[in-house]
Amino acid sequence: MHGAPNASEYCACGNHGDHYCDTCKVRVSCSGGTATCKDKAICEICEKPYGEKDPTNHVGGKEIRDSKAATCTEDGYTGDTYCKGCNTKLSSGEPIAASGHKDDNKDHSCDVCGAEVGEHIDVDHDHKCDYGCAVAIGDHKAGEGKHTCDYCGAVMSKCSGGTATCKDKAICEICGKPYGEKDSTNHVGGTEIRDSKAATCTENGYEGDIYCKDCGVKLSSGEPIVAFGHTYKDEVTKEATTESAGIRTYTCEKCGDSYTEEIAKLPAKPEPTKPSKPENRVEPTKPSKPENRVEPSKPTEPQRDERLGWTGDTQVFCRAASYNANVSAFFEKWMRDMRDGQRSDGAYPDVAPHSWVGYGQAAWADAGVIVPWTIYLMYDKKKILQDNYASMEKYMEFLSRQKGDGYNYNGAGTNYGDWLSYEDTERRYVSVCYYAYTAQLMAKISEALKTDDCDAYASKAKAYRKLAQEIKKEFQTRYVDADGDLKQKSQTAYLLALKLDLFPTEEARKKGVETLVRKITGNGNRLSTGFVGTAILNQTLSQFGESNTAYDLLLQRNNPSWLYSIDQGATTIWERWDSYTKEKGFGPVSMNSFNHYSYGAVSEWMYRTMGGIDIDETRPGFKHIVLQPIPDNRPEVAAGQERIDWVNASFPSCYGDIKSSWKKENDGTVSYQVTIPANTTATLHLLLPTLDYVVEESGKTAVKAEGVSSVTFMNGKAVLELQSGTYQFVVKKENK
Repeated sequence: MHGAPNASEYCACGNHGDHYCDTCKVRVSCSGGTATCKDKAICEICEKPYGEKDPTNHVGGKEIRDSKAATCTEDGYTGDTYCKGCNTKLSSGEPIAASGHKDDNKDHSCDVCGAEVGEHIDVDHDHKCDYGCAVAIGDHKAGEGKHTCDYCGAVMSKCSGGTATCKDKAICEICGKPYGEKDSTNHVGGTEIRDSKAATCTENGYEGDIYCKDCGVKLSSGEPIVAFGHTYKDEVTKEATTESAGIRTYTCEKCGDSYTEEIAKLPAKPEPTKPSKPENRVEPTKPSKPENRVEPSKPTEPQRDERLGWTGDTQVFCRAASYNANVSAFFEKWMRDMRDGQRSDGAYPDVAPHSWVGYGQAAWADAGVIVPWTIYLMYDKKKILQDNYASMEKYMEFLSRQKGDGYNYNGAGTNYGDWLSYEDTERRYVSVCYYAYTAQLMAKISEALKTDDCDAYASKAKAYRKLAQEIKKEFQTRYVDADGDLKQKSQTAYLLALKLDLFPTEEARKKGVETLVRKITGNGNRLSTGFVGTAILNQTLSQFGESNTAYDLLLQRNNPSWLYSIDQGATTIWERWDSYTKEKGFGPVSMNSFNHYSYGAVSEWMYRTMGGIDIDETRPGFKHIVLQPIPDNRPEVAAGQERIDWVNASFPSCYGDIKSSWKKENDGTVSYQVTIPANTTATLHLLLPTLDYVVEESGKTAVKAEGVSSVTFMNGKAVLELQSGTYQFVVKKENK
């Protein structure tokens, strides 16, 4: 093996560049190392360059020459590649195309070079640059008398302003052209009365119907004018003598109608005899001014129109009637009469079955809603609500159209108001209150008929509740002063506002109760209400803790009062408190019904408060009974009155007899006996005079009595939940 690690020691010529084998002294060539494009290889033996350069081995690195960046508008060049070691060109580059301008934000300026890009143009006239820069182009406005933009033609406004009438469309305040529809309710051209007829002594007249002069539409129907009856003046036209009879002639001062009666011959003695009465005539009296009713043939008999089914009388007495008899089937039929008589505009008649009497009067027409609700409560007859719901909605639509005088919620007509009241209440006030009442009832009726919270009845319940609130707001604007008091000051005004929750605040409500009681006591503990107010008088007083005042009214003997009529000989309920008095005899014969149940509505209070038998509206038909008897606890009793110290009440519900009785003892102990029918439950409210009174049942503490589910004490009452059965409770002072 040749090797020459120490070649210089064996060099024959003294040349250290030669290589010689250590053993045989043979020369060895240079080897090893790597030639490049720049340098020869370095011998690994002698460490000297040898051989040739390697033009393919470029190890000194590369560099790019002659490159040029592309711009938005000019091409570029990637550059040629050269060897750094030998400067040899290794490869050629490629051209780079111009990038073109870039404007991502559409601001018309190149994002790269800043050059201006694109012009603002709007070929489609949409007020926006078509390039997409969102710059507004052209003013967006309509010229005078135009609804469209002058630049783009877009509709900028609809026709508006002006007032449509029954004759003409509204005139647009912008373009001056008619638009929309005529308003069939806006009659501005004046009205005229047609088909009127004057009443005579014997024939009814007619007020006439009101028509619009512009469109000829009938706006309202008139009312009959009751024949005013003859007013006879008598005159002796032939004196009686002892030989011949005389003649007394009666002549009507209005129409000239006349009749005669014979005056008996004078007796032989010159002293004249009292003339006899005509055989077939009632001795005429000078009649008072008629009050919308036909004169009866006899003042003690109800007239023709008093026998009609007056709707106002019906609604105030309906609940009282239900306590006194099973009237469910009767009122189902009567509501068919109401539907049959309902006018096309939704107004209910004043009488049902409908006769010649008018339509749509507040508290009368409202019976179409009040009566079905009452029968539903008393008998759990949901069918009467279902059968009449469409008709009731039609009536509510009628009420919604009764706008005017700047108000949206005027209620029904004002012919009757608080009928025959001793104190005036604005009739429109009564109408507005009853509108609120029917809206409240329609919300309850809809709620009773709904099957879930998403059906149509649920939606209607919500709408009617909103309507009731809107009426309440307008009522307060209209009839409540800055202090929260009513502008109307009658007993009936306060009763309606309290019953229907129309006061703005609790404080105002309390003051309203105080004012009502003060008005009653200031009137000698006498009422001054008519049909509307009397029906809710005692019940509303008890609702607000004033049962003592209610007892004072019930037992009042001065006019007007229930006992006053009795003291005058009444065995029935009269239309007027003083239809007959022992002092003056019969009242106005033009309207003097002696069998007129309206004021008998007080019997409802006697059942509900004195006896305490009442309804739970959430479980109608007495499925759950509310018993809250309130004894006569007056601290003082007026002269001529006696305290009521016991009550025995019963009601034959569809589940069986409900009984409630109480008796007061001299020591303040009150005993209560109640009977709850099978398949029902009851909540009994017992008054506790003071905190030291306790409740026992059959000698046991009430909480331990069988059938008593629970007993709670609150607000001066013991409230007991009872199962069916008969109970004997005693409220007495606790033995200590």
